[in-house]
Amino acid sequence: MAASVPVSVALIVGSHKLVRIAFQHGVFGAEDTAAVAPVLAMFAAQIPFFVSSRVYYRFLVALRRMDLILWCGMINLALDIVLNLILMRWLGVAAIALATTLWTVSTLFFLWYWTERLLKAKAGAEL
Repeated sequence: MAASVPVSVALIVGSHKLVRIAFQHGVFGAEDTAAVAPVLAMFAAQIPFFVSSRVYYRFLVALRRMDLILWCGMINLALDIVLNLILMRWLGVAAIALATTLWTVSTLFFLWYWTERLLKAKAGAEL
């Protein structure tokens, strides 16, 4: 996670410039850059949360707790739909990226909670 935070911040801060350099030539103009840069910034915000959640995800898979992975996926699907519908009114297309980032944060907390709970139960059983 420590390595992903600077990458995420750099992408957020430099999103406009990066999109302009990569795409703004030919038919893709300044107006398009202004529309795409916030999407990149919103997606970049999820990187540290995604990277961290993978540790907990792999732990739960190793424990064969696919039921929890399924529940997490169902919660995230519902969150994504609701957040897209709500946020698109204010943020337009960038809301799709923000909704994805928010359910990635939700994933991290869900997986962390269940990992902690399972580890405490295992420690209690060994005592």
